[in-house]
Amino acid sequence: MKRDELECADILTEEERKELSEMPRRKDETITMKCIHCGHEEEMPVDVYGEEADYLIDIGDTSHPAFQCPKCHKDTLYRKLYYSELTRHN
Repeated sequence: MKRDELECADILTEEERKELSEMPRRKDETITMKCIHCGHEEEMPVDVYGEEADYLIDIGDTSHPAFQCPKCHKDTLYRKLYYSELTRHN
């Protein structure tokens, strides 16, 4: 799936932005991430995810934080919580 195909599903709601800004930043906590391109899953520290989310909020970007997948090397690694929402446009 191409990044531009995600435009409709790749928008954070006001509630999701609030949740991200209030997310605890404990280094021992992780978030499950899943690649929407190859399906690879991995755990990511909450503080890493939270820093990217904060940056996007600060610049007014309403998209979900995306990271490079270590398996397929595409910028399609998203929080697993949003996986079905992001892939329903296939």
